[in-house]
Amino acid sequence: MNYLVERAQTLYDNEQFAPVIALWSTAESAIQNVLAKDDEELLESIVSAPREALYKLLKHFEFERSKWTKDSLWHELSNGTPDGTAGQGATALHQGAEADRDAHVEECDALKRLVRGLDLPGNPLDLLIHRLGGAEAVAEMSGRKLRQTMKGGTGTGNGDSNGNSGDSGEWQLENRSEGYDGLTSTSDINNAERQSFMDGRKKYAIITGAASAGISLHAERGCLNQRRRMMLVTELTWAADSTMQQFGRTHRSNQSSTPLYEIVVSSLGGESRFIGSITSRLQSLGALTKGDRGAAVGDVDGAGASFFLFF
Repeated sequence: MNYLVERAQTLYDNEQFAPVIALWSTAESAIQNVLAKDDEELLESIVSAPREALYKLLKHFEFERSKWTKDSLWHELSNGTPDGTAGQGATALHQGAEADRDAHVEECDALKRLVRGLDLPGNPLDLLIHRLGGAEAVAEMSGRKLRQTMKGGTGTGNGDSNGNSGDSGEWQLENRSEGYDGLTSTSDINNAERQSFMDGRKKYAIITGAASAGISLHAERGCLNQRRRMMLVTELTWAADSTMQQFGRTHRSNQSSTPLYEIVVSSLGGESRFIGSITSRLQSLGALTKGDRGAAVGDVDGAGASFFLFF
């Protein structure tokens, strides 16, 4: 996260590029999960999709929901109350089942408390927008309707290991339609955001999977923003054709300059291996570094070795 923010700022301020950051997910489902809990305090900090994923996993182990205990004999023994005619053996089984149930519930609650206290990364989309200057500087094109914005923070902090800026402001829930009179659909909002980027009124653009088709962000000769585009690719899918579709947002006809692409990869070996698989699929599409979908898939002047085999 820190590298991505610094790289985008350097590209715009020092190298005269118009950065376009490419994501696929928005983590809006994580926000919806928090809203379903009806606890406003949870929304005062940035929502973490990994945390919500862990909560979802733990739900499968709750005593009343677990497929291993629900409708089982042990479930019946722990909830049932033996009558006075039951023998000592039945009473002992009931008491033992009750003790096991209470221990199971306590262990699940302890795990939930542990998850809540973990220092996990927040929603990268909201963090990126905040740290790059807020909605006034970033054109967001996505399919979500809700987002979190920080009120009172400066957005200039160096950030911790999770990408949080360290600002003292408070996160608040916001509808993306705020500030757009009469615009309620995400497609209309995305079009307005796109135009603000093409006119140069917003420095950066962020696109997700929902905006990876039907939107042109290239340096079109007729637009005001004639800066050369640089796409920072931070999240890829298994489908090479979808990746090519997203790349095509900044590489189209009637452009004054060709775009550049930079795939941002962490130091995790698993992510490098994943990127290697995707680049191999791109190569099979003929998507060499020339940006020509129909190019030969062979190694032309070492292009294959320098790019595709790097990972």
